Amino acid sequence: MSEGSRLPHLQRPYYQTSEPVNVPTPAPVPKPVQREQKIQTESLPRPLNRQDEHLGVFTTLGQLPPSPDSLFSVKEQGISNPRILRLTLNSIPTESGICSNIGLPIAAIWQPLAELSPDDEQIQKVENIPFRCSRCFAYVNSFFKFTDNGRKCLCNICGMSLDTPEVYMKDKASMPELYAGTYDFKAPADYSNRPVQMPLYLFCVDVSVPALQSRIIYQVIASITALLDCLPYPERTLIGLITFDSTIQIFKVAANGELSEIVMTDIEDPFISESVSGCCYNVGTDRDKLDSLLYKLSEFSFPNTTKQSLSPGAILHAIKEHMLKARGGRVLMFTSQSGLIGKLNLPQKTEIKPVHTEKEKAYHPSESYLQLGQDCCGEDICVDIFACTNQQINSASLASLCSQTGGDFYYYPGFKAEVDGEKLYYQIVRVLTRPQGSQVVMRARCSNGLSVDYYLGKYKRKGPVEMEAACIDSDKSIAILLKYDEKLNEATDYYIQCAMLYSTAQGERLIRICNGKFFATRSIPNILKAADVDTVTNAFIKISVQNIYEMPLNIIRENWHSNVIKLLIAHRQSLGDNDFSKVLVPETLKLIPLYCNSALKQPGLTLANVSLDMRISSLYNLLSIPVYGSRLLLYPKIYSLGDIQSQTHQPGTFSENSLVILPSLFGNSHEFLKSDNVYLMNNGEILLVVIGKNASHDFILNVWGFDGPEELFNNPDYWQIGNNDNEENQKVMMVIQDIRARNPGVYASLYFYFEGLSADDTMLKKMLVEDNSVSELGYGDFLMRIHRVVVNKIRKD
Repeated sequence: MSEGSRLPHLQRPYYQTSEPVNVPTPAPVPKPVQREQKIQTESLPRPLNRQDEHLGVFTTLGQLPPSPDSLFSVKEQGISNPRILRLTLNSIPTESGICSNIGLPIAAIWQPLAELSPDDEQIQKVENIPFRCSRCFAYVNSFFKFTDNGRKCLCNICGMSLDTPEVYMKDKASMPELYAGTYDFKAPADYSNRPVQMPLYLFCVDVSVPALQSRIIYQVIASITALLDCLPYPERTLIGLITFDSTIQIFKVAANGELSEIVMTDIEDPFISESVSGCCYNVGTDRDKLDSLLYKLSEFSFPNTTKQSLSPGAILHAIKEHMLKARGGRVLMFTSQSGLIGKLNLPQKTEIKPVHTEKEKAYHPSESYLQLGQDCCGEDICVDIFACTNQQINSASLASLCSQTGGDFYYYPGFKAEVDGEKLYYQIVRVLTRPQGSQVVMRARCSNGLSVDYYLGKYKRKGPVEMEAACIDSDKSIAILLKYDEKLNEATDYYIQCAMLYSTAQGERLIRICNGKFFATRSIPNILKAADVDTVTNAFIKISVQNIYEMPLNIIRENWHSNVIKLLIAHRQSLGDNDFSKVLVPETLKLIPLYCNSALKQPGLTLANVSLDMRISSLYNLLSIPVYGSRLLLYPKIYSLGDIQSQTHQPGTFSENSLVILPSLFGNSHEFLKSDNVYLMNNGEILLVVIGKNASHDFILNVWGFDGPEELFNNPDYWQIGNNDNEENQKVMMVIQDIRARNPGVYASLYFYFEGLSADDTMLKKMLVEDNSVSELGYGDFLMRIHRVVVNKIRKD
C-alpha cells in the first residue's frame, strides 16, 4: 500500500495568507498601518475524508498507523495493533532538550481492551508459563534477541542476558509471544490474592420525590428487562436491584408470588441485611425469579413522600461493608441529587464563575469521597453513577469516586425519561455487554534510558509504578507519559511494554501484554515525520485535564498554545524557510492548530461560563477518551443529507467491499452551511440533524412524511426517522445506522435543529468548532494569531 493511499489526509504542509497592502501617502502624513493579514480559510487543513473506503492491511512494523477513524485491518509484527497502543512519536529525540524545544510529549495512549475489527489478527492466548526477565521483569516478546543457538536471549527492555527456557528452543514461529505485538498469558495461581468471582451488577436507584417525578426507576427496570437476552454470559452474570430514599429498600418475590419489601431505616450508618445470594439473581439459572421481580416492580407504586435521599456515599459504604466486601462487583447508581442526609452526606456546592487565574477549589472532591473511592477499589467494587438530576449536585466528589474505581460518571441535566430514556438504556446495555476485565493491575516498562513519568486515566495508583482498578473496559484509554533518564543512543530502537493483569467474565485470570517501539534520532524533520497527530492531541487533552487540579485554567491553555508555537518554530527553523507569508506546519501534524483550538472550546477547558457540573463531567470524560473518540469530538463530521440522491458516489448504498458509502463532508463552520440543505452532524456524543429553512419539501416528505421544515417542526413526536418505504428514506436510515455502529462505545442520540424555528442553537454552535464564540477565537483567527507569535519570536532571535 502506498503512503498516499494509506494516509490520504496528508497534504501540502503550508497555507498561503494574503499579502499586506501598503497605502502610499504624502510625506507629512504619518506612516500608514498595514492591513492585518487574513488567512485564506478555504485552504485550511481539515479532516474531511469520509473514511468509507477500506485502506487494506496495515502491518505494525515500519509504518505510521492510519487515522483512528479510517477503515483498515491489522496484521501485527511484534508491535501492538494501533487500536490498542498508539505512540505520540514513533521516532523520538535522543535527549530531553530536543523534546522540550519541539513542544511534543513522549507518550503512549493505551486502550488494552479495545474492540478489534473482525478483519484484524485476533489476540491469542499463550498457554506457556510466562517467561520474564529476571532483572526488569519484562515479558518475552518478539524483540528478545536469541543467541548461542537459542540457548541464551537478551531482554530488549534492560539488556539482561537470560537462559532460554526449553519451550522456546523449539518452533518459535508458532508462538504468538514471538511474532505478535499483543497476546495474553494465563496467569499463574500466585498472581492472584483472591478468587475470581462471577460478574455482578448491582443497580441502586433513587426513589425520592424528584427521582419519581423523572420516572428514573421505571426507566431502569424497563432497561434491565430489555437487555437480559443480550448478555454475553448469562449463566455467569448476577444482577441485583435495591432502591433508596431516606432509607434503603430491598425487594423480593415471596414463595406465594407476592412482592415483599425489606426496609433499612438507619440513616447515620446504613446497614444492608441481605447478602449477595439474598438479593441478586443468576440471569441464567434464576431468570424466572428475576423476570417476576422486575415485572412486579414495574407495577409497584412507590410512596412518593420523601423529598431528600441518602447520600450516594452512605449507600456505597453500606454496600462495601455489608454486601460486597472481599467479593467485589459493579454498582450502577442512579440518583437525582447529591444526598444531604446520612453518612458521607455531600453539601450542595454553590455555582461558581471560575476566575481562571487561580486554582479552583470547586474542582476538588471531598476527602471522604476520595477515601471511599480508594476503599471500593481495594474491595474490587467498580462504581458508575448516573446523575439524572434537575438540580446542581456535587459532581466533583461523585465523579472522582467513580474514576478511582475504573467507573464512569454520566451526567443527565434536566433528565426526562421520554427524552433521555433511549440514551440511558443504551448506556446501561453498554456497561453490561462490552468487553471488560475486573481485579485489574497495570504497569508499563521502558528500555534503559527511558522511564514512566506518570499515568493519566481512571484508576487508583498502586505504589510508584503500578495502577489498579476494580474494572477496566473497552471504551477507556490510559495515557502513559515517559521521561528521560539519560541521553539515548542515536539510530537505536527503544521499547515500551504495557502489561495488565485482569480477570475475564469467563472466570480466567490473564496477563495482557502490549508492545511498542521507538526509534531515536537527532533529526527534527524525521521526528516530526513520524508523529501521530491524533495521539499527540489525545495526550495533550489528558495532560490538561490532570493539570486543572494543580494550576489555573488560563495557565493550562497558555501551556498548550506555547507547545504549538514551539512546534511551528522548530519546524520552520529545520526547513530554513523565512517566507513569513506562509503558515508552515509539519505535514503529519497539520491538524494540531485545529485540534488545539477545538479542544480549548470543550466545556472542561473553555473560558466561557459553563456550569460546574457540566465542566466536571466534561473533564472526566476527556480523562479516559480513546483516540478515536477525541478525533470525532474535536472535529465533528458534517454530512450532507439533503442532496443524498444526487451525490455521484451514491451514499447510503454498499460499496464493492460491502461497506456503507457515506455522504459528502463539509467544514465545521456556518460558512459552509446552506439554507436549502439538510445536514447530519456527528461528534461522537450526539447526532444533530440541521434542517435549513429552505430545505427541499420533497426530501422532508420522503424521509419524515411531512410537507416541509415548518410542518415537521410542529410535530416533534415524529422527528425520529422511521421506515417510510422509499429509497431516500432507506439511504438516510442506513447512513445513521452505519455512523452509530462505527462508535459502539457511545450511543449518539438524534437531536434536531431547524433554521429560523429552533430557539436554542447551543448544540449547533458546539458542532461548528471552526467558528468564533463569545470567549474563543475561530480556527482561522487562532491560526493567524499563532503565526504572528511565531514570526515575532523568530525575528527577535
